[in-house]
Amino acid sequence: MTGLASWRLAAILLACVCAGLSYRVLDQGVSHTYLDASLASSNEHFKLLSSLLEHQWQGMTKDEVERRLDTFVRSRPVGSTLLKQDPATGAILLEGLTFEFADGKLTTVH
Repeated sequence: MTGLASWRLAAILLACVCAGLSYRVLDQGVSHTYLDASLASSNEHFKLLSSLLEHQWQGMTKDEVERRLDTFVRSRPVGSTLLKQDPATGAILLEGLTFEFADGKLTTVH
């Protein structure tokens, strides 16, 4: 192989690598944009559902809320849903939701 042929081959390989890297950067940018939009949409739905739940359960006693949440957790497959109580604040935690109480009544869900 002559010197000119080896330079041509190197240039072709370099062009292919650059094209591949350019495609990868473009693809990652598009994927990231869709991921951000999906995350924003999920956050808005989460806020909507938690405010709906708060509106419907507002003023319920802590025992009523615990009973309803416990019934829900028992209806799910074992270990798939985590329900616990925060000993410091007395709030009930269900996965990403926090149920806060004042004077034994539900005040906020977030």
